Amino acid sequence: MADLSSSEQPKRLQSKNLLVNYISLLGGTVLSKGLGLLIVLLLTRALGVEDFGRYSLAFSYWALLNTLVDLGGSHIAGREIAKTPARPRATLESIIYLRLLGCALFLPVGFLLGQGLGLSLPLIVVTYAGLFAGFEAYYDLYFSASMQLDKTATTRFAASIVNLLLIGSAVALHAGVLVIVSIALLNPLVKLALDYRLSPMQLRVNLPDWGHVRRIFKDGWPLWLAGIQYIILARVDTMLLQVLSPTGHHDLGIYSAAFRVSEIMALFINSLCPALLPLLVQRAHDPDRMTFLAQTGIRLILTVLIAMSLLIFWYAPWITRMYGHGYAEAAGCIRILIWSQAFAAVNALCYYLLLVYNAQGKRPIIWANVVLTLLNIGLNFMLIPMLKAEGASWATVITEVAILITMLTFVRRYTPLRLGKDILCLEALALGCSLAAMNLGIGAGVVSTIGFVGLVFGLKLLQPHQLKALALERLKHHTSPEGLSSESPESHP
Repeated sequence: MADLSSSEQPKRLQSKNLLVNYISLLGGTVLSKGLGLLIVLLLTRALGVEDFGRYSLAFSYWALLNTLVDLGGSHIAGREIAKTPARPRATLESIIYLRLLGCALFLPVGFLLGQGLGLSLPLIVVTYAGLFAGFEAYYDLYFSASMQLDKTATTRFAASIVNLLLIGSAVALHAGVLVIVSIALLNPLVKLALDYRLSPMQLRVNLPDWGHVRRIFKDGWPLWLAGIQYIILARVDTMLLQVLSPTGHHDLGIYSAAFRVSEIMALFINSLCPALLPLLVQRAHDPDRMTFLAQTGIRLILTVLIAMSLLIFWYAPWITRMYGHGYAEAAGCIRILIWSQAFAAVNALCYYLLLVYNAQGKRPIIWANVVLTLLNIGLNFMLIPMLKAEGASWATVITEVAILITMLTFVRRYTPLRLGKDILCLEALALGCSLAAMNLGIGAGVVSTIGFVGLVFGLKLLQPHQLKALALERLKHHTSPEGLSSESPESHP
C-alpha cells in the first residue's frame, strides 16, 4: 500500500512557529474558501433554488458516508504523527488500509441511504467514487502534524482554482447537477497529485500491518462515533428538510445558501486547531502551558467569530442579494445559524483537548454523544414542520449550545483545564453590544462589532502580549537528525 517514508528525508525537520504555520494555513484556507464562495454564487444563480438544494443534498450524503468509512483513523493519526513527525509512514499506511476497509463495509449502507434520500443511481455511484478521491486528506494530516501547513495551504488553493475553472466551464455549457457534483467530488484528486509533488514521501505498495490498524481503530472508534454525531448534527437537517417540509427542495436550497455563509466562519477554527494540535500534544504534561494555549486559543477564536457574527447578523439581507433571485428568505436563517459557529468552534477545540488526554473513549462521553445526536434529530422533527428552514437553523444552534455545556463538563472532569468563565464572559459582552446597538439602524453592525472587540481588549480578556506569546510558541520537542533516520524502509515490512 502507500509507503509514506521518504527516500530523501530532510536532514533536519524544521519546527516552524505557530504564527508562520497558522498564517500559512489560514491564508490558503481563506483564499480557497473565497474561491468556494465564488463557486456557490455561480451555482445559486445557474441552478436556481431547487436544483441548488439537490446539489447540497448530494454533498450531505457524501459527508455522512465520508465519516462512516473513516472509522476514526484520521483523528488518531493526527495525534500519533504529532508525537513522531519524522516517522509518519506506519500510521499513514494503517489509516489508508482502515479507510479501504470502511469503504467496503459501508457500501451496502451507502447504497440504501442514497435510495432512501431519492438520489439517482448515477449520483450514488459518483458520490461513492468521491470517497476514494478523499485520500488526499491524509497528506493534510502529515503536513499539519509535522508543522508544514504552508504546503497544505499551497495545494488547497491550487486545487480550488482548478475546481472553479472546471465548474465554471460546466455551468457555461449548461451541464446538469450530476456533472457538477462529479467535478466537485473528484477534484480532490488534483490536490492529491499536488500534495505528492510537494511532499518528500513516496508511494509504494506494502502489505498492511494489521496489528497497527487494530490499535488505531481501538483508540479511534470513540472519536469515530463522535464524528458521526457531528456530521449528523451538520447534515441531518438538510436530509430532514426534504422529508419533513412540504416544499422540500426549495427549503433545502434556502437553508443551504444560509449555511454556506456560516460555514465560511468555520475556516478560522479549521486553521487554528491543526496549528495548535502539535503544541497541545507536546505540552500535555505541562499544565501551565496547556492552560495558556487553551485559554488564549479559545479567547482568540471567540473574539474573531463573535465579531464576524455581529457584523453578519445586521447585514444578512444585503448578503443574500449576492445569491440572486429567490434567496431573500435565507437572511432569517443566516441570522440564526451564524451564532452556532462560535459554539461549534469551542466544541471542536474541546474535542482536541480530550483527545490529547486520551479521554475520547470514556463511557460518559460516548453516551453523551448519542443523547445529543438524538436531541438534534428530535429538534429537527419538532421545528421543521412549523418553521421550515428556520426551524432547522434553530435546531442547529440549540444543539450546539447543549454540546458546549457537555464538552466543558468533560474537559473539567478529564483535564486540568477550566474554560467556562472565559466563554460566558465573551458571550455576555456580545449580547450587551448587540442590544446596545439595536436602534442604530444601518450602523448597528459596525458599532456593535467595534464595541465588542474594544471591550475584549479594554477589559484585558485578550492582550497583545498574549497573542504574541501564542504566535511564537514553539514545539518543545525538536527532532534530531538521528531521529529522522531511525526508521529505514526495511524497518517496517
